[in-house]
Amino acid sequence: MPTTNGEVQVVVRMRPCLAREVDAAGRAVSCVGVDDAAGRVYLAADGGGGPVVVDTDATAAGPAAGVWEYKYDRALRGDCSEDDVYAGPVRGCVHSVVEGFNATVFAYGQSGSGKTHTISHLLPRVLADLLAGGGAAPPTLSVLQIYKETTSDLLDPATPTLPVLSAAGVSSAVPAASQAAFRTVDEALALVDRAVRRRAVGATDLNEVSSRSHLIIQISLEGSDGSGDGGKLSLIDLAGSERLKQSKAEGERLEEAKAINLSLFTLVNVVRCLVENASHVPYRSSKLTQLLRDSLGGSCHTVMIGTISPSLDALEQTQCTLNFAAACGKVVNKPKKREPTAPKPAPKPKKEAKKVAPWEGEASEYEQTMLNTAVGTISVLTPPTPREPGWDPVVLMHGCPSSAAEYLHWFPVLRHCKCWPIAIDQPGFGASPGTPHKSRSEFNLAPGGPVDVALAVMRAMNVTSAHMMGYDWGGGAVLSFGMRHPLKCKSVLSLLPSYQEVKKGELAKLGPRTLIAWITSDQFHSWKKWQPLAKMIPNVTIATEKTRAVPYALELPVVRFLTGTDPFQTATEVKAAKKTAEVTTRGDAITMVHQVALKRDLSEKEQAGRHAATGENEAVAHTAAVMNWIRSTPAKEVSAAFRQCVNDANATCLRLFANLPELSPGSIDDGAAFMNLNVWPREALRNRDVLEGSQRDVAARYPRGRAVLVRQPRGSLNINYTTDTYMHVEGAAGRTGGGEEFVSHLGVVESYDPAARQFTVSLPTTGKGEVVVSVPERALLVLNDGHEFATSAGNGRVYYLFEDGMRGSYSSRLVKGKVAEIAAVLAPLVQRLDFKAPDCLAVQQACVEAVRKCLNTTVFADGLDRTRISRTDDLGKIAAYGQVQCHGGSSVLAFFLLPFAKALGVDVKYRGGYTFGSGHDVPGVEAVNRPETHQWLEVTYHPSAVTCVCDVFLKRMNWPMGDAYTDMMYPNGALICGTTILERAA
Repeated sequence: MPTTNGEVQVVVRMRPCLAREVDAAGRAVSCVGVDDAAGRVYLAADGGGGPVVVDTDATAAGPAAGVWEYKYDRALRGDCSEDDVYAGPVRGCVHSVVEGFNATVFAYGQSGSGKTHTISHLLPRVLADLLAGGGAAPPTLSVLQIYKETTSDLLDPATPTLPVLSAAGVSSAVPAASQAAFRTVDEALALVDRAVRRRAVGATDLNEVSSRSHLIIQISLEGSDGSGDGGKLSLIDLAGSERLKQSKAEGERLEEAKAINLSLFTLVNVVRCLVENASHVPYRSSKLTQLLRDSLGGSCHTVMIGTISPSLDALEQTQCTLNFAAACGKVVNKPKKREPTAPKPAPKPKKEAKKVAPWEGEASEYEQTMLNTAVGTISVLTPPTPREPGWDPVVLMHGCPSSAAEYLHWFPVLRHCKCWPIAIDQPGFGASPGTPHKSRSEFNLAPGGPVDVALAVMRAMNVTSAHMMGYDWGGGAVLSFGMRHPLKCKSVLSLLPSYQEVKKGELAKLGPRTLIAWITSDQFHSWKKWQPLAKMIPNVTIATEKTRAVPYALELPVVRFLTGTDPFQTATEVKAAKKTAEVTTRGDAITMVHQVALKRDLSEKEQAGRHAATGENEAVAHTAAVMNWIRSTPAKEVSAAFRQCVNDANATCLRLFANLPELSPGSIDDGAAFMNLNVWPREALRNRDVLEGSQRDVAARYPRGRAVLVRQPRGSLNINYTTDTYMHVEGAAGRTGGGEEFVSHLGVVESYDPAARQFTVSLPTTGKGEVVVSVPERALLVLNDGHEFATSAGNGRVYYLFEDGMRGSYSSRLVKGKVAEIAAVLAPLVQRLDFKAPDCLAVQQACVEAVRKCLNTTVFADGLDRTRISRTDDLGKIAAYGQVQCHGGSSVLAFFLLPFAKALGVDVKYRGGYTFGSGHDVPGVEAVNRPETHQWLEVTYHPSAVTCVCDVFLKRMNWPMGDAYTDMMYPNGALICGTTILERAA
């Protein structure tokens, strides 16, 4: 925490060595020693002399000969972590802002010593703490720069020069600076990133991207009384001091260096005057010191971070920084809380008529079904009518002791949300026979426990994914379900859960979007104890009410969470834009498109075409806006807009994309989501029953004649690259071989024995014969079933993980826009797609090729394009304007194909192996599983069960598997980048 006497706290950080500081022999000379335990820094007085040994334990004896010693609040070595920098004085300073104080953290040091790096890595940690401790209103931030004594607004570059107001006893301020509100760390970082791109930077001999201005980031919190008079934090990245003989600045860089050094000289002079208690302190000598008036000798808490280089060449500048840091530590402020503005008396509330929910009075109709599942006979309650197309299933899990009947009053509520409830009686409860489970959360994942029961019911009812909702014991069980089966979980709705972590921190790994709803006065469920767990969940919405007496205390949060709207909200009318013929002031004829139209100006026919935009229709309206833009804009302009979005340079498109619903593999499912959004026509994807029949079990997915990969012992097959029958078996049937290494071969399914769970597969031989082998079911599925991709949670998002650390989130604005573009391009194709028609396979293949064409991604084999994004792990940016190798191309195609895979009837597999070249010109090289030098995708189309290779790098889409693996490449069959086999019905 900050010091009680108001002293400026000082942290000195030594950065690691830079490449230019290492000599030809691979050696760098450091003139700095850091004792991080004691907060001491030692600087060699004679940098060119021999090494000096300092006994840091003998502090009473003073510094060693030939060494200057400095003592600070903290001293950090070059190998310290960013968390180490944030700990201690900086975190305490930030916490003081939450308590209502003003605070400043500024970084000072030589150019290239790590100031910008330090501030930029502190920022997300600062934001997270401020958001966690702030008030109800969102914080605001401003981003300013002082460049050659001119203060400008980096959030709004059109704003003219800004005046800095400062006076004794008054907080320094830039009242004309724009302020942007934010609610999440990512949102704030995006604002700062966009602003910092406008900062003045330039190259010098000391730093290729030297900051040529002082950067000020100011974050303001709401006052405790709801006013804007809360604490304010200023993060300041000062431009670096520099010796002109070292930086070799010329021309404009020289003028910048003069202005920087002059303002820093004034800053040093101000600190000297404060330390010496001078009668006059020259704050007004520069814009920088005017802005820091409250931070040095004023009323706020201040932390100074001195950044230094270990290099011998920087000895003089390091000494100046250490001297200035020591002087700052002697400055004493008089922190005081900001005085809140007296609030205006609140007007007397008007009495409102009691609102009645739209589902009020509807009957809770249901039917009971006894399901035979893998865990026994389970009773479920569902509506008596079949699930409507596009309605999401909601699995309901009851509390203890209770039964599925406790959810009957929820049936009308969920019907309002266009959801189809499935209320489960756990074994031993309600009508389900069996022994009751233990209700503690540590047993949720036990074999045959509540999570297994829910999964077994979903499989018995052919439900691929669902919203998981539970109360009390059931509320804890759905949390466990979301952690164990995130891809089967559209979202988690946990009402007053009875749950304790089995492993500390496990809830931080919960991936699906989650609602935690609570009645804080409930004596059996302590919100005070459970609140820290709720805040641990990454993508969480928390809704609390004080008492159940509040109308619809739990129902309203659930409806808002599932629909995105308030059921009491007045409907907004949305229609296609009205167009009129008009003329310009020059008399040119134009068509005017009216985004706002008055009701009285519409014809009766136009009025009849309106529809209310409440609930899902808001999503329809947002999606329609994006679709209209995509369909009415030339493809090159759409591509250019996505490219601008990579650098946040197209705010209009990013706003459009931000309002789109998240369309991930679980939410799109069978394509109904796009139909409900009016993106795909209702008549699209005809005869899905044929598709579902072809995937219902193992026998259906692997009919006789399907081409498959099998693995056989290497020693038995003697394969090499010198023949054009490389993937075929050489020799007669019955050959055996030793060795534990297996290699892959092409085969054809002959038959399947479900009782023995064995396949019979024929492997072609070089002599036009065949070898017939028996393959265990599991071995064949591992090589040929579709893949599920690994996920992780972070920053409130679920990320799908791919090769080399690449990842993507379907909640990203850029990804949502790209998925919408793909959906628009696929619309005419899916309208033709009939799973019973002869051209089904051709249309499916055209869909996969269309997905690839929507990805503005080139490969390095075409030549390096330095304008494209390549050094990023963000698949959204790669899709918008990237350049990739084979693993990047496979990852980005897989990521954007996955949401559409189930709707299109395709299984996606991520393959690794290597290519050996057309013509088999690598004689004598045998088939082996390592090294792996190439990656691609395999796509299996249903109901035809045809498998093709899709290789972005080689530009071969829908390449027949037999041709690809005979002519060009070898698949090792390994599960890479964290993939697992897609869970299917047995």
